[in-house]
Amino acid sequence: MAAKKKRPGRPSKEPNGEQRQQIETLAGYGLTEEEIASVMRLSIPSIKKYCKDEIYRGRNAAKTLVTQQLFSNIKKGKEASIFFWLKCRARWSEKAGEGEGTSQELPAITINVRTPDRLKGDE
Repeated sequence: MAAKKKRPGRPSKEPNGEQRQQIETLAGYGLTEEEIASVMRLSIPSIKKYCKDEIYRGRNAAKTLVTQQLFSNIKKGKEASIFFWLKCRARWSEKAGEGEGTSQELPAITINVRTPDRLKGDE
């Protein structure tokens, strides 16, 4: 019988339930997989192999919470939240002439000033 070949390096360590919950929380706080691995003292490949779902859920839970707060602020009429949403989601911009078919230069404006007749004699 042939001996089983050993893979080089440490064997991967599967996180337990408590560690998985903490990984989900850290992902929700915005930590990268590398940062989570460092905090949890696990290898990056173990995190990627065993905790894909926890990282996905943590990040999406955080996005959901932030989006709910943003819309709450929009409903309250908070202008900064309204502007932020319009810039990010509706592609609004504060810069003039960014859209397609617009030029960067403003067109020339001609203003005709008519002097009232009562002021013409004072010259």
